Amino acid sequence: MFRSDSLTRAWEIFKAMIGMNGVELPLSYVGLLHRLGLGWLPVRSHADSPWLVFRGLSQWLCLAALLAVVRCLPNSQEIMRQVEPTSHSWPQRLLWRPSLVWSLLISAGLAISLLRMVKSSEFLYFQF
Repeated sequence: MFRSDSLTRAWEIFKAMIGMNGVELPLSYVGLLHRLGLGWLPVRSHADSPWLVFRGLSQWLCLAALLAVVRCLPNSQEIMRQVEPTSHSWPQRLLWRPSLVWSLLISAGLAISLLRMVKSSEFLYFQF
């Protein structure tokens, strides 16, 4: 978008980025959209499309499980409440305190991160 040759082309790219050119759903959901009165939405549907990201019920279950994790487990501010109290009270075992276990977990994460940085990647804004 930033390197487009005209404002018209930049606008086309922006519209594509926010889904104004349509979305792709499984064939089974197209009928559902019509029944819900949303048949006017720009939706493409291809049964064997390699770009089809949405896979149906298994993906809904995965999203529901991830939502449960996000909503039910404490966030970083709640874990660190020893520094600044929060309105929620979480079990003591979920609170962060300096310990050997936390030290090993953080060290392992650091080691994995450093070992994964072996492959060089092209700088995103090179000659921008």
